[in-house]
Amino acid sequence: MARGKNTFWLDDEGTKKWTEESHFSAYTIPGYWEFREREISRCSRDCEKGCREHTEIVRESFWVPERYVPPHTSVNLLSKAEVIMSTKPTGTRLRATDIIGDALSNSHGFGKPKFSSDTMNAYEARMTKPTL
Repeated sequence: MARGKNTFWLDDEGTKKWTEESHFSAYTIPGYWEFREREISRCSRDCEKGCREHTEIVRESFWVPERYVPPHTSVNLLSKAEVIMSTKPTGTRLRATDIIGDALSNSHGFGKPKFSSDTMNAYEARMTKPTL
């Protein structure tokens, strides 16, 4: 956009996808003590104290036994992308003003971007330019 162009194309034919397997041997997760708190209300229906005075917090402990995890395999989908930007019409057509406008409005929730002053000046000039 700073070079006077608004439209560009993306050619993503360089994307490669493949899978890899990860093998995990058997293992045991050791047992451990777990703690849990719960409230017990000892309040009658006609209590006027808001029930907090009659609530008891009980802390319970219990043993979580060890757990055996058998050998297993995980299949991972991997990819490597190569994107080529061009001003020649091949691939997906995009407009810089649309991309900058989306970024400035944070319409995708990625946060506020920082653009160079050249880019912002070109964007503002293009957006205030009267259409024919």
